[in-house]
Amino acid sequence: TTLGQKVMANIQQRTETNVSELKKNKQKMVSKKEPAGKAKRIKLFPIQEQRQTLVKWFGTTRWTYNQALLAVEKDRIPRNKKSLRVKCVNSELFQNEN
Repeated sequence: TTLGQKVMANIQQRTETNVSELKKNKQKMVSKKEPAGKAKRIKLFPIQEQRQTLVKWFGTTRWTYNQALLAVEKDRIPRNKKSLRVKCVNSELFQNEN
């Protein structure tokens, strides 16, 4: 065999090895996927300014949820996104309060 044939055989062999390794790596990546319904716990270490922002966001979320719950229970608003947004989130609601 010639030198060119040896080089080509070597390249082909390496390519086949790389392809098989890629397939193995792809299979490993798929197996690392978290099962449905599982949650991952992440611990945050926010600075003071970030902590205040998070507290405001959580307060806003809690207020919005409570307003939606009140609307469904007392005002008998349908439980769909459009109706609840009109009743609890739209800017018209906040213009009356100021």
